[in-house]
Amino acid sequence: MKKPENKLDKLKLKPLYTNVLKGYTPCEAEDFGKFYIKHLNMDSSTDIDEAHQLHFERAKNEGLPTEKDQLEYLNKEELWTREQEGDLESKREMLKRLELSKNKVFLQTQIDYFSKEIEKGREELAQLVEKKSELLGFTAEAYANKKINEFYIYTTVHKDPSLKEPFFEKEEFDYINFENFQKLIAAYNENTKYFNSLNIKRVALSTFFLNYFYLCDDNPQVFFGVPVVDLTYHQVELFGYARHFKHMMTELKSKPPEEYYDDPDKLIEYVEAGKNADKMIERSQKNEKEHSAMSVVGATKQDLERMGLSAGNHEIGDVNLSKVAAQKEGSLDMEDMIKIHEKGHL
Repeated sequence: MKKPENKLDKLKLKPLYTNVLKGYTPCEAEDFGKFYIKHLNMDSSTDIDEAHQLHFERAKNEGLPTEKDQLEYLNKEELWTREQEGDLESKREMLKRLELSKNKVFLQTQIDYFSKEIEKGREELAQLVEKKSELLGFTAEAYANKKINEFYIYTTVHKDPSLKEPFFEKEEFDYINFENFQKLIAAYNENTKYFNSLNIKRVALSTFFLNYFYLCDDNPQVFFGVPVVDLTYHQVELFGYARHFKHMMTELKSKPPEEYYDDPDKLIEYVEAGKNADKMIERSQKNEKEHSAMSVVGATKQDLERMGLSAGNHEIGDVNLSKVAAQKEGSLDMEDMIKIHEKGHL
């Protein structure tokens, strides 16, 4: 199952935003005191990538198998076969198709249906990935990932908010007490777990951010006051979402429910559904159907409002799922649903 992103209390979004602006997160841990976690940018990320490659090559030279080597062995021993690997990839492909299909519908019942199937598919995929990971064991890639997580902490932890003085000397870090290091990791993870796409999207929709964003004319250098190449990844992500949402809001035909502004994925669904409905209307009009004679099979009042229509309007040439299901002895499977929304028919 896909692990849900940690959702921060709405009242704590502004402090998170302030940390994004500053480019660091203040933190405190037992036996270490106060320190500052530098947010990654292109420069520091490159150092981490290079270190990862070095650890990977070292692991191979020491005799650890690569994932590719281990998969060959597992297939030979029939522990994880090529057929099972193919099944895993098929599930990944099915998820992509489900997500594409979800992006083409506009009725809330259909959106909810695909959301449920996507979540189910993610759970099944996660189970397969976990089983494969357990069978792979300790590979060169796993060793490199472990070492890079340690290096990540070493390179991002600093003594001062100017981020000029590393918290550890290299030799000191290499011989750090394991139990103390676990305390540092726990504090580090606790203070960084809310810097995820969900909360950054929520910041991008917040009044305290938008009041300033609308003054910068979509220019990140004006907003942050530094060259774009020096921005942290969190800053780039925040600005990208802000521009996306700004453009998205201009396409709204009706006001979304207020709670959607604190649930960005719901807001995106709302806008995309409205755009999909517009496409359906355009196709219907091309088929010489008058707009005033349109109705939407299964549409709720909320669906119609999202489309800029009223309950008194009449028909859009939508697929009547009930009729299609009747042709298939009363039920539609997942392949049927995807075909309908990819092609408009079975």
